[in-house]
Amino acid sequence: MKRILCFCLAFVLTVAVCGCGSGAPDSSLEQVSDRKVIIMGFDNSFEPMGFEDSKGTYFGYDIDIGREIAKRLGVTLNLQVIKPETSGSELINKTVDFLGNSMSASKQQEKEFKYSNTIFKNAIVAVVMADSEYKGFSDLKGKSIAAVEGSLSMAALEENKTLKTDSKIIKVQTSGAALAELLNRRTDAMVVDESFARYQISRGVNIKILENKIKAVDYKLVFRKADKSLVKKINEILGEMKKEGKLSEISNKWFGDDFAA
Repeated sequence: MKRILCFCLAFVLTVAVCGCGSGAPDSSLEQVSDRKVIIMGFDNSFEPMGFEDSKGTYFGYDIDIGREIAKRLGVTLNLQVIKPETSGSELINKTVDFLGNSMSASKQQEKEFKYSNTIFKNAIVAVVMADSEYKGFSDLKGKSIAAVEGSLSMAALEENKTLKTDSKIIKVQTSGAALAELLNRRTDAMVVDESFARYQISRGVNIKILENKIKAVDYKLVFRKADKSLVKKINEILGEMKKEGKLSEISNKWFGDDFAA
């Protein structure tokens, strides 16, 4: 599930303080090159974009993207697990160099952060059991629908009049929890990222996606506003990866389809 970056008072104050020296030259790319390490922050419960197995090894679409970027930069990728609700402050406070987990940008967030070019064409979708007779959003009127609290999926659900009308919205903490509610038939449907749903279907999970997409979403990597040279270089690398088919290769690995931009 796509988490929404949170903005609290302390974070806003941090942005204000950091902005005071905005006239300083940008050495973000040089700093990464000099230390031979780039640090990506990610949520390790965001399967399949970034997650952790029982042995503590990290996997995912964004992890593979990050590793390929680091390889082409000639540096090592360090992975830093962060909480979605503190991701913005972790970035501003320089705990990490950029955020993975395929964020999407609101207009407000674009004022505070700098985003890479699109790395993944995603959408918010409604998902039901494969043997369900539900065909469209109107069939879910008055039914129970699970979605992750505080997520873009929940926001999209609450903005959709057809789905929201007379429906019982069940708030859960992860997409995996929403899936469990659906598989155990404690809810009639779930609203999640299409990437999550496609990944589960590719693994043989007995669910289906309703035809109409709730909302299209372009996912991007997130950087500090001042780090223009680093973003420029990474956008060049992403362009190379797209041209060479590397983005499509990574997408097909995880989803059995090409969702690359």
